[in-house]
Amino acid sequence: MIRRALPYLVLAACQTSDSPEIVPDAGLEDAAPADVSDLDAADAPTTDADIEPDLLEERVCNGAAHLCARPFNEVVLPGTHNSMSARDEDFFAPNQEHGIDRQLEDGIRGLLIDTYFWQGEYQLCHGSCEIGFTPASEGLGHLRDFLAANPDEVIAIIFQNAISPAETVEMLELVGLDSMVMQPRTDGWPTLAELIDNGERILVTLESGSGPDWLPRAWDVFFDTQYSFSDESQFNCAVNRGSADNSLHLLNHWLQDPLPLPELGARANSYETLWARLEQCEAEGVFPNILAVDFYETGDLFQVVAELNAADAE
Repeated sequence: MIRRALPYLVLAACQTSDSPEIVPDAGLEDAAPADVSDLDAADAPTTDADIEPDLLEERVCNGAAHLCARPFNEVVLPGTHNSMSARDEDFFAPNQEHGIDRQLEDGIRGLLIDTYFWQGEYQLCHGSCEIGFTPASEGLGHLRDFLAANPDEVIAIIFQNAISPAETVEMLELVGLDSMVMQPRTDGWPTLAELIDNGERILVTLESGSGPDWLPRAWDVFFDTQYSFSDESQFNCAVNRGSADNSLHLLNHWLQDPLPLPELGARANSYETLWARLEQCEAEGVFPNILAVDFYETGDLFQVVAELNAADAE
């Protein structure tokens, strides 16, 4: 909201022992207060109601005003594969340079996270917690704090869960995210603004099993592509898990040979490579809702997602 401060006058006098005494103008004390009823309408203070609507600050959802009116299943979220597996967090053979807190600040809105129970608490690990872990209270705590500080953002999480659905519910409750979870839809998804206004700001799904209505099996909501690629020529858009009739699509887009490497991320995330894959998928009737990559900070992920989301924007 644009705010206009009313004009004001500050009178100050700095006087030393050598300064002459400052005497008020004669008659000032006897002056009558101005009659505000005599003010011309043109002189009245400006209020928000007087400002032209197009001058008011426009609402922004997930970084763009036009996305507020876009149904959730027509929005592309930039995502990270093995989001918790970061060099900053001392993971072995990490998939990302930066942890979840930095990813969110940089613009990542789709998270693929592995969950475990290890050393008496819920952990975010990859394969084995022995080679890297972040306590869920910390990793998911960053997400909670980010959403609290950024009230017009919507996030999607797919948990590759080595814990049960009931344990996942407990983990979310302990972190304080359970109150922000959205009810999945099979069709007729609300707009981002509607979800935000309803307090439904996180879509949470599980690769294994399902819990309450708001915690479904991922492949009942999403379908995804294959994900074992060592060269760009192998990229395709074939359905891997889930049904092509599902309303959301996860596009797995990364290279490993056999481990993830930043230089492979740079190749996969280049503008040309991303668009070549997306054009192929579009020809096959596939629209990505999460575009998940390794080493998101290399290449052109955010530019490509912004261009995808700009399509059909008024």
